[in-house]
Amino acid sequence: MNIPQELLYQQYVRRELETYRAPYDPEPEFYSYVRQGNTEKIKELYQKYKEIINYLIFGVLTTVVSLVTYYICVFTVVDPDNAIQ
Repeated sequence: MNIPQELLYQQYVRRELETYRAPYDPEPEFYSYVRQGNTEKIKELYQKYKEIINYLIFGVLTTVVSLVTYYICVFTVVDPDNAIQ
């Protein structure tokens, strides 16, 4: 087996720093299901990772709502030139 030196070095650094990433294998599998239109497998994967997906969705929504609220307050209620009113 001929493994490139760069890949071996990356694996060494990850192992030493104890940094890990999600496995790559499920990702192409998911995209192949989307490409084929296999809704049953997509639903099955959603049920498997439902908690993580919902956490990400609500995290993004919370961030968007916070930013919108901030900009509404800054541009309508609070004077940006005078922070202490």
